Amino acid sequence: IVPSSSRQPEMRDSIVVIGRIRTGRLILANAPADSTSLTLVVDTGAQVSIGNMELRKRLSRHNVRRMGMVELESVTGEKLPGQYTIVRKLTVGGVTLKNLPIVFTESHAFGRLGLAGRPALLLGMNALRGFEKVSIDFAKRKLRVVLPEESAIDRSAFAAL
Repeated sequence: IVPSSSRQPEMRDSIVVIGRIRTGRLILANAPADSTSLTLVVDTGAQVSIGNMELRKRLSRHNVRRMGMVELESVTGEKLPGQYTIVRKLTVGGVTLKNLPIVFTESHAFGRLGLAGRPALLLGMNALRGFEKVSIDFAKRKLRVVLPEESAIDRSAFAAL
C-alpha cells in the first residue's frame, strides 16, 4: 500500500488496473473467470481467494474442476464451511492468472459490498503472491502489479500460480 502523494516509478512489465473504492476496498469490475464475468475485490487480508455463492452457481454451469469441502477460520475465530475449486483462468487488466484455487462460502463481506446477488471474488494473497511486486493506491484507485521475471519478455505470458 503506497501513499497517494508518492510518485511510483514506472517499472518495465508493470500493469496498472483502475477500479473504484467501496467501504475501503478496491473493486475491479468485469474480470472474466472461465467465461463468467465477475466483480473482483482486492483483499490483502485474505489468505485465500473467496468466491460468493452466485459465482459458484455460474461457474458450475461450465466445466468446473473438482470441488472439495474445507473450513475457513476468520480472524475472530468464526468457522466458515466452504467448497474449494480451481478456476482455470481469471483475467485482470491484461494479466491472466491460471489455476487459481478459490473457496466458495457465504461471507458477510459480499453483503456489505452489495455483491451478494452477483458473481464476485475476494482476490486473496494466494493470487497476489504470483506477482513479483504489488502496490495499491486507494486514493487513485489503482492496483499496480509487476509480472514475474520469467514473464518479462512476453506480455501475453501468464502469471501462473
